[in-house]
Amino acid sequence: MIKKIGLTSLFAVLTWVNALSRAQALTISNVSFTPSTLSTESGLVNGTSIGFTIDTPGEVQVNIAGGVQNFGDPGTTVATLTQFYSSGVFPQTESIFWNGLWLIGGDLGRIDGNYQFTLTLSTTGGSFTTPVPASPQVTINSVDIHSVSVAPSLDANGSPVAPYRIQYNLAKQAAVSVSVVNSSNTLVRTVISNKVQFAESISSVTVNWDGLDNSGNPVPIGIYTVQINATDPNNNDHATMRSRQIGVTSLAGAASNPQQLFEQNVFVYPNPVRNGQGTFQFLTIRDGATIFLKIYTLSGTLVFEKEFDNVATGNVISFPWNVTNQAGNKLGRGLYYYVAREQDPAGTLQTIKKMAVLP
Repeated sequence: MIKKIGLTSLFAVLTWVNALSRAQALTISNVSFTPSTLSTESGLVNGTSIGFTIDTPGEVQVNIAGGVQNFGDPGTTVATLTQFYSSGVFPQTESIFWNGLWLIGGDLGRIDGNYQFTLTLSTTGGSFTTPVPASPQVTINSVDIHSVSVAPSLDANGSPVAPYRIQYNLAKQAAVSVSVVNSSNTLVRTVISNKVQFAESISSVTVNWDGLDNSGNPVPIGIYTVQINATDPNNNDHATMRSRQIGVTSLAGAASNPQQLFEQNVFVYPNPVRNGQGTFQFLTIRDGATIFLKIYTLSGTLVFEKEFDNVATGNVISFPWNVTNQAGNKLGRGLYYYVAREQDPAGTLQTIKKMAVLP
Protein backbone atom coordinates (compact mmCIF):
# COMPACT_ATOMS: atom_id res chain seq x y z
CA MET A 1 0.00 0.00 0.00
CA ILE A 2 1.39 3.37 -1.00
CA LYS A 3 0.85 6.15 1.54
CA LYS A 4 0.36 9.65 0.22
CA ILE A 5 2.52 12.48 1.48
CA GLY A 6 0.89 15.83 2.15
CA LEU A 7 2.22 19.07 0.74
CA THR A 8 3.46 20.17 4.18
CA SER A 9 5.35 16.92 4.74
CA LEU A 10 6.76 16.99 1.21
CA PHE A 11 8.01 20.53 1.73
CA ALA A 12 9.72 19.48 4.97
CA VAL A 13 11.43 16.55 3.28
CA LEU A 14 12.65 18.70 0.41
CA THR A 15 13.94 21.33 2.88
CA TRP A 16 15.85 18.64 4.80
CA VAL A 17 17.37 17.21 1.61
CA ASN A 18 18.35 20.67 0.40
CA ALA A 19 19.93 21.53 3.78
CA LEU A 20 21.83 18.24 3.86
CA SER A 21 23.10 18.88 0.33
CA ARG A 22 24.31 22.35 1.34
CA ALA A 23 25.85 21.06 4.58
CA GLN A 24 27.79 18.34 2.83
CA ALA A 25 29.21 20.96 0.50
CA LEU A 26 30.81 22.99 3.30
CA THR A 27 34.53 23.36 2.71
CA ILE A 28 37.64 24.92 4.16
CA SER A 29 40.35 25.36 1.58
CA ASN A 30 43.63 27.15 0.91
CA VAL A 31 44.93 26.53 4.43
CA SER A 32 48.27 28.24 5.10
CA PHE A 33 50.55 29.19 8.02
CA THR A 34 52.70 32.32 8.22
CA PRO A 35 55.29 31.84 9.58
CA SER A 36 55.51 28.09 10.00
CA THR A 37 58.29 28.26 12.62
CA LEU A 38 57.98 30.09 15.94
CA SER A 39 61.51 30.88 17.01
CA THR A 40 61.50 33.95 19.24
CA GLU A 41 60.25 34.52 22.77
CA SER A 42 61.12 38.13 23.60
CA GLY A 43 57.97 40.21 23.70
CA LEU A 44 55.83 37.24 22.63
CA VAL A 45 55.08 38.90 19.31
CA ASN A 46 55.92 35.85 17.24
CA GLY A 47 53.13 33.52 16.27
CA THR A 48 51.49 31.91 13.28
CA SER A 49 48.61 33.23 11.19
CA ILE A 50 46.34 30.41 9.97
CA GLY A 51 44.77 31.38 6.65
CA PHE A 52 41.79 29.61 5.07
CA THR A 53 38.82 30.02 2.73
CA ILE A 54 35.24 29.12 3.73
CA ASP A 55 32.24 28.87 1.41
CA THR A 56 29.41 29.60 3.88
CA PRO A 57 28.75 31.46 7.15
CA GLY A 58 29.64 29.54 10.26
CA GLU A 59 32.09 29.00 13.10
CA VAL A 60 35.67 27.96 12.42
CA GLN A 61 37.44 26.04 15.15
CA VAL A 62 41.20 25.54 15.05
CA ASN A 63 42.50 22.66 17.14
CA ILE A 64 46.27 22.59 17.78
CA ALA A 65 47.77 19.28 18.82
CA GLY A 66 51.22 17.83 19.27
CA GLY A 67 53.12 15.13 21.09
CA VAL A 68 56.64 16.21 21.97
CA GLN A 69 59.35 15.98 24.65
CA ASN A 70 57.63 14.50 27.69
CA PHE A 71 54.44 16.41 26.95
CA GLY A 72 52.05 13.70 25.83
CA ASP A 73 51.04 11.29 23.10
CA PRO A 74 50.79 12.49 19.49
CA GLY A 75 47.46 14.22 19.05
CA THR A 76 47.34 15.81 22.50
CA THR A 77 45.43 19.08 22.23
CA VAL A 78 47.33 22.10 23.53
CA ALA A 79 45.09 24.94 22.35
CA THR A 80 41.73 25.58 20.67
CA LEU A 81 40.75 28.80 18.85
CA THR A 82 37.29 29.72 17.54
CA GLN A 83 35.92 32.52 15.35
CA PHE A 84 32.40 33.06 13.93
CA TYR A 85 31.91 34.48 10.42
CA SER A 86 28.41 35.67 9.50
CA SER A 87 28.70 38.60 7.10
CA GLY A 88 30.28 39.32 3.75
CA VAL A 89 30.34 37.56 0.43
CA PHE A 90 31.06 33.84 0.43
CA PRO A 91 33.32 32.16 -0.32
CA GLN A 92 35.68 34.42 1.67
CA THR A 93 39.29 34.18 2.81
CA GLU A 94 39.97 34.68 6.54
CA SER A 95 42.71 34.08 9.09
CA ILE A 96 43.09 33.33 12.81
CA PHE A 97 46.24 34.21 14.75
CA TRP A 98 47.80 31.88 17.34
CA ASN A 99 50.59 33.26 19.55
CA GLY A 100 52.04 29.80 20.11
CA LEU A 101 51.20 29.75 23.83
CA TRP A 102 49.08 27.55 26.05
CA LEU A 103 48.65 26.99 29.77
CA ILE A 104 51.52 24.89 31.15
CA GLY A 105 51.97 24.52 34.90
CA GLY A 106 50.16 27.76 35.73
CA ASP A 107 51.86 29.90 33.06
CA LEU A 108 51.26 30.58 29.39
CA GLY A 109 54.24 28.83 27.81
CA ARG A 110 55.63 26.86 24.91
CA ILE A 111 57.32 23.53 24.37
CA ASP A 112 59.62 23.00 21.39
CA GLY A 113 58.46 20.53 18.75
CA ASN A 114 56.10 20.06 15.78
CA TYR A 115 52.37 20.79 15.98
CA GLN A 116 49.47 19.66 13.80
CA PHE A 117 46.40 21.84 13.16
CA THR A 118 42.84 20.70 12.43
CA LEU A 119 40.21 23.17 11.16
CA THR A 120 36.48 22.55 11.57
CA LEU A 121 33.64 24.59 10.03
CA SER A 122 30.23 24.41 11.70
CA THR A 123 26.99 25.88 10.34
CA THR A 124 25.11 28.38 12.47
CA GLY A 125 22.68 25.63 13.40
CA GLY A 126 25.47 23.26 14.23
CA SER A 127 23.93 20.57 12.03
CA PHE A 128 27.06 19.58 10.16
CA THR A 129 30.81 19.98 10.55
CA THR A 130 33.63 19.28 8.17
CA PRO A 131 37.04 18.72 9.75
CA VAL A 132 39.94 19.58 7.48
CA PRO A 133 43.35 18.41 8.70
CA ALA A 134 46.15 20.76 7.70
CA SER A 135 49.00 19.07 5.86
CA PRO A 136 51.89 21.29 7.05
CA GLN A 137 53.14 21.32 10.62
CA VAL A 138 54.11 24.35 12.68
CA THR A 139 57.43 24.09 14.52
CA ILE A 140 58.18 25.80 17.82
CA ASN A 141 61.86 26.48 18.48
CA SER A 142 62.05 29.08 21.24
CA VAL A 143 63.41 29.42 24.76
CA ASP A 144 60.71 29.16 27.41
CA ILE A 145 60.34 28.47 31.15
CA HIS A 146 57.26 26.69 32.47
CA SER A 147 55.92 24.27 35.11
CA VAL A 148 57.49 26.41 37.84
CA SER A 149 57.04 25.55 41.52
CA VAL A 150 58.66 26.66 44.78
CA ALA A 151 58.20 24.60 47.94
CA PRO A 152 59.80 24.58 51.40
CA SER A 153 61.37 21.64 53.18
CA LEU A 154 59.79 20.38 56.43
CA ASP A 155 61.38 20.08 59.85
CA ALA A 156 60.75 17.28 62.34
CA ASN A 157 57.50 18.96 63.41
CA GLY A 158 56.26 19.30 59.84
CA SER A 159 56.81 23.06 59.79
CA PRO A 160 58.08 24.71 56.58
CA VAL A 161 61.78 25.59 56.65
CA ALA A 162 64.76 26.09 54.33
CA PRO A 163 66.00 24.91 51.90
CA TYR A 164 63.31 25.95 49.44
CA ARG A 165 63.07 23.71 46.37
CA ILE A 166 62.74 25.58 43.07
CA GLN A 167 61.66 23.44 40.09
CA TYR A 168 61.01 24.37 36.46
CA ASN A 169 61.14 23.05 32.91
CA LEU A 170 62.92 24.53 29.90
CA ALA A 171 61.67 24.33 26.33
CA LYS A 172 65.26 24.14 25.15
CA GLN A 173 68.80 24.33 26.51
CA ALA A 174 69.34 27.79 27.98
CA ALA A 175 71.49 29.86 30.32
CA VAL A 176 69.40 30.26 33.47
CA SER A 177 69.54 32.76 36.33
CA VAL A 178 67.53 32.32 39.53
CA SER A 179 67.28 35.14 42.09
CA VAL A 180 65.27 36.00 45.19
CA VAL A 181 63.90 39.47 45.96
CA ASN A 182 62.11 40.72 49.07
CA SER A 183 58.75 42.50 49.32
CA SER A 184 60.47 45.78 48.33
CA ASN A 185 61.77 44.11 45.15
CA THR A 186 65.34 44.35 46.48
CA LEU A 187 67.68 41.51 45.53
CA VAL A 188 68.59 39.40 48.56
CA ARG A 189 70.09 36.31 46.94
CA THR A 190 71.42 35.16 43.57
CA VAL A 191 70.90 31.39 43.59
CA ILE A 192 72.46 30.71 40.16
CA SER A 193 73.67 33.06 37.42
CA ASN A 194 73.76 32.26 33.67
CA LYS A 195 74.12 28.55 34.26
CA VAL A 196 73.57 26.48 31.12
CA GLN A 197 70.93 23.82 31.75
CA PHE A 198 69.34 21.14 29.58
CA ALA A 199 65.86 21.12 28.08
CA GLU A 200 63.05 19.05 29.57
CA SER A 201 63.77 16.18 27.21
CA ILE A 202 66.55 15.41 29.68
CA SER A 203 64.74 16.20 32.94
CA SER A 204 63.08 18.98 34.88
CA VAL A 205 65.48 21.29 36.71
CA THR A 206 65.70 21.67 40.49
CA VAL A 207 67.79 24.22 42.40
CA ASN A 208 67.69 24.94 46.13
CA TRP A 209 67.67 28.21 48.05
CA ASP A 210 69.01 27.78 51.58
CA GLY A 211 67.15 30.78 52.98
CA LEU A 212 70.31 32.88 53.23
CA ASP A 213 71.05 36.26 51.67
CA ASN A 214 74.14 37.02 49.58
CA SER A 215 76.09 37.72 52.81
CA GLY A 216 75.32 34.28 54.22
CA ASN A 217 72.81 35.48 56.82
CA PRO A 218 69.27 34.11 57.25
CA VAL A 219 66.76 36.42 55.58
CA PRO A 220 64.08 37.93 57.86
CA ILE A 221 60.73 36.22 58.03
CA GLY A 222 58.44 37.52 55.29
CA ILE A 223 57.26 37.09 51.72
CA TYR A 224 59.86 36.65 48.98
CA THR A 225 59.66 36.26 45.21
CA VAL A 226 61.74 33.76 43.26
CA GLN A 227 62.52 35.03 39.76
CA ILE A 228 63.71 32.76 36.93
CA ASN A 229 65.22 34.06 33.70
CA ALA A 230 66.59 32.13 30.72
CA THR A 231 68.54 33.12 27.61
CA ASP A 232 69.15 31.16 24.42
CA PRO A 233 72.97 31.01 24.20
CA ASN A 234 72.80 30.74 20.39
CA ASN A 235 70.81 33.88 19.57
CA ASN A 236 70.55 35.72 22.94
CA ASP A 237 66.75 35.42 22.87
CA HIS A 238 65.27 35.99 26.33
CA ALA A 239 62.47 33.92 27.79
CA THR A 240 59.57 35.52 29.60
CA MET A 241 60.58 35.78 33.26
CA ARG A 242 58.69 33.43 35.58
CA SER A 243 58.17 34.19 39.26
CA ARG A 244 56.66 32.51 42.30
CA GLN A 245 56.18 33.80 45.84
CA ILE A 246 57.36 31.91 48.92
CA GLY A 247 56.68 32.70 52.56
CA VAL A 248 59.69 32.41 54.88
CA THR A 249 58.10 31.51 58.22
CA SER A 250 61.16 30.21 60.07
CA LEU A 251 64.82 31.12 60.26
CA ALA A 252 65.69 27.48 60.94
CA GLY A 253 66.70 25.15 58.16
CA ALA A 254 65.76 21.52 57.67
CA ALA A 255 69.23 20.46 58.86
CA SER A 256 69.33 22.87 61.80
CA ASN A 257 67.80 22.76 65.26
CA PRO A 258 65.31 25.61 65.90
CA GLN A 259 65.94 25.33 69.65
CA GLN A 260 69.68 25.66 69.18
CA LEU A 261 69.23 28.57 66.78
CA PHE A 262 67.03 30.34 69.32
CA GLU A 263 69.56 29.79 72.13
CA GLN A 264 72.41 31.14 70.03
CA ASN A 265 70.55 34.39 69.40
CA VAL A 266 69.46 35.18 72.97
CA PHE A 267 71.87 37.18 75.14
CA VAL A 268 72.35 40.26 77.29
CA TYR A 269 75.21 42.73 76.91
CA PRO A 270 77.33 43.74 78.55
CA ASN A 271 77.50 40.78 80.89
CA PRO A 272 78.21 41.58 83.70
CA VAL A 273 75.67 44.42 83.42
CA ARG A 274 77.31 47.67 84.58
CA ASN A 275 76.33 51.26 85.31
CA GLY A 276 72.66 50.40 85.64
CA GLN A 277 72.13 49.61 81.97
CA GLY A 278 71.95 46.37 79.95
CA THR A 279 70.42 45.33 76.64
CA PHE A 280 68.68 42.04 75.95
CA GLN A 281 68.67 40.79 72.38
CA PHE A 282 66.43 38.14 70.82
CA LEU A 283 65.87 36.77 67.34
CA THR A 284 62.47 35.23 66.65
CA ILE A 285 62.88 31.98 64.78
CA ARG A 286 59.39 31.20 63.49
CA ASP A 287 56.44 33.16 62.17
CA GLY A 288 53.71 34.31 64.53
CA ALA A 289 56.02 34.38 67.55
CA THR A 290 55.69 36.13 70.91
CA ILE A 291 58.82 36.52 73.07
CA PHE A 292 58.68 36.36 76.87
CA LEU A 293 61.52 37.51 79.15
CA LYS A 294 61.62 36.72 82.88
CA ILE A 295 64.45 37.58 85.32
CA TYR A 296 64.89 35.63 88.56
CA THR A 297 67.17 35.73 91.57
CA LEU A 298 69.30 32.64 92.19
CA SER A 299 66.75 31.59 94.84
CA GLY A 300 64.01 31.57 92.21
CA THR A 301 62.20 34.83 92.97
CA LEU A 302 60.74 36.53 89.90
CA VAL A 303 61.88 40.15 89.84
CA PHE A 304 61.06 41.28 86.30
CA GLU A 305 59.08 40.12 83.28
CA LYS A 306 58.40 41.52 79.83
CA GLU A 307 56.38 40.34 76.83
CA PHE A 308 57.13 41.26 73.21
CA ASP A 309 54.29 40.77 70.77
CA ASN A 310 53.21 42.37 67.51
CA VAL A 311 56.86 42.62 66.52
CA ALA A 312 58.34 42.15 63.07
CA THR A 313 59.24 38.50 63.41
CA GLY A 314 62.58 37.47 62.01
CA ASN A 315 64.17 40.76 63.00
CA VAL A 316 66.44 41.37 65.98
CA ILE A 317 64.60 42.56 69.09
CA SER A 318 66.71 44.80 71.33
CA PHE A 319 65.33 45.66 74.77
CA PRO A 320 67.20 48.21 76.93
CA TRP A 321 66.87 47.31 80.62
CA ASN A 322 67.64 49.80 83.40
CA VAL A 323 68.35 47.08 85.99
CA THR A 324 65.08 47.59 87.87
CA ASN A 325 62.51 45.16 89.14
CA GLN A 326 58.83 45.13 88.17
CA ALA A 327 58.12 47.91 90.67
CA GLY A 328 60.82 50.14 89.18
CA ASN A 329 63.32 49.72 92.04
CA LYS A 330 67.01 49.15 91.32
CA LEU A 331 68.27 45.60 91.69
CA GLY A 332 71.23 44.93 93.92
CA ARG A 333 74.59 43.59 92.95
CA GLY A 334 74.69 39.85 92.40
CA LEU A 335 73.98 36.90 90.12
CA TYR A 336 70.66 36.46 88.37
CA TYR A 337 69.31 34.20 85.69
CA TYR A 338 66.89 35.04 82.91
CA VAL A 339 64.47 32.88 80.94
CA ALA A 340 63.71 33.71 77.30
CA ARG A 341 60.83 31.89 75.63
CA GLU A 342 59.42 32.03 72.11
CA GLN A 343 55.80 30.94 71.78
CA ASP A 344 54.54 30.39 68.23
CA PRO A 345 52.05 28.19 66.37
CA ALA A 346 54.70 25.49 65.89
CA GLY A 347 55.46 25.20 69.62
CA THR A 348 57.78 26.64 72.25
CA LEU A 349 61.49 27.48 72.19
CA GLN A 350 63.12 28.33 75.54
CA THR A 351 66.55 28.99 77.02
CA ILE A 352 67.83 29.83 80.53
CA LYS A 353 71.01 31.86 80.96
CA LYS A 354 72.91 33.55 83.80
CA MET A 355 73.99 37.16 84.15
CA ALA A 356 75.78 39.28 86.73
CA VAL A 357 74.85 42.78 87.88
CA LEU A 358 77.60 45.14 89.03
CA PRO A 359 77.32 48.72 90.30
